[in-house]
Amino acid sequence: MERQFISIEDFLLILKKRWKMVALIFSIFIISSLILSFFIIKPKYEASTKFFIGKEAIGQNQDYSANDIIMYQTLMKTYSEIIRTPDILLSSIEKSKINSTVEEAQNKLTVIAIADTQILEVKYRSLDPNEARNFINNLTSEFVKVSKEIVPNGNVKVVQKVRLPENPVSPNKKINVLIGALAGIVLGIASIFLIERFDKTIKSKEELEKELDIPIIGTVPLIEK
Repeated sequence: MERQFISIEDFLLILKKRWKMVALIFSIFIISSLILSFFIIKPKYEASTKFFIGKEAIGQNQDYSANDIIMYQTLMKTYSEIIRTPDILLSSIEKSKINSTVEEAQNKLTVIAIADTQILEVKYRSLDPNEARNFINNLTSEFVKVSKEIVPNGNVKVVQKVRLPENPVSPNKKINVLIGALAGIVLGIASIFLIERFDKTIKSKEELEKELDIPIIGTVPLIEK
């Protein structure tokens, strides 16, 4: 009768018998993830800035009412759309002197209205760190100018200056290698159990005893020439 479950002993025996296949698949995935991370996937750099959306400082005592906070947090959604408008992006592209379309710039741009704050974060990713910094700098200038024209009584203040990104944000080499290692182990073990599931041949005395569930009294040795 075919067994409906596998014991820990069976599991270890299968691993012992086919460990070379697991090691091979594991090695292939590890090497592939290393090649992809270090040689195939081009590193991307991210430049970012942050804006404070609020009242313009008049004196030391600048109080906010609950309505003011709600108004400015709502206004941040408007600013988030303004900064992604094609005219602002196109002007920023031309001033940065980069070879990009408005659609490509929109795909590389991330605008985040940080929840429960009056902070607007803007990020831009590029293969060239200087391009990322220059674009964000020019985008900042254009955005501040246009926002004052659209909302004259509003106030947009840069609270985080743009810096030249030194380290790439992608690919994450450690994560990629870890994923490759886990995928290699899982696929390797799954492969040997799949092979074992469809392999009906008997290769040892122990396998025959387990299959027939009776002891083997004797064996016929293989006599070489």
